[in-house]
Amino acid sequence: MTKKEKLRELLCAGINELIMAKMIKINDFTDEGEPGALFTEVLGKSSKISWRYISHGEILISVWWGLKPKCIDTEDITPYNTNKKDAVDACCSGWLERKDGVWLQGQMESGLVGPYCAKSAEAELFAIEDVKPLGYNKEGKYYM
Repeated sequence: MTKKEKLRELLCAGINELIMAKMIKINDFTDEGEPGALFTEVLGKSSKISWRYISHGEILISVWWGLKPKCIDTEDITPYNTNKKDAVDACCSGWLERKDGVWLQGQMESGLVGPYCAKSAEAELFAIEDVKPLGYNKEGKYYM
């Protein structure tokens, strides 16, 4: 697997955490709740998972994996204002489709936004095993 394919696995692990914590509804595309963030452990690392409802029932989900100590429990980590190498070991975002079916948009390497993995975390990223999605497909049509 490539680095981006492993980042898709990481994103799926983050989505699973949101589903288990009942933070998002994956089967109700009319639900457009408030954006939010969950600070939790994902695959053994302190992480932030954020979500924001977009249009057409999509949810933009971001996983910030391996938070550096200065970034734990802060709302300031976003794809737009953070130097990733100073904040996390790895991160990426993707869209969860809910209107036409329930899937993480894109296939293999496509559909990920802002993929990043520090060289120091590559071995851990590649050690991630196959993540089984909880009620959604890991891949699907990518709308551009």
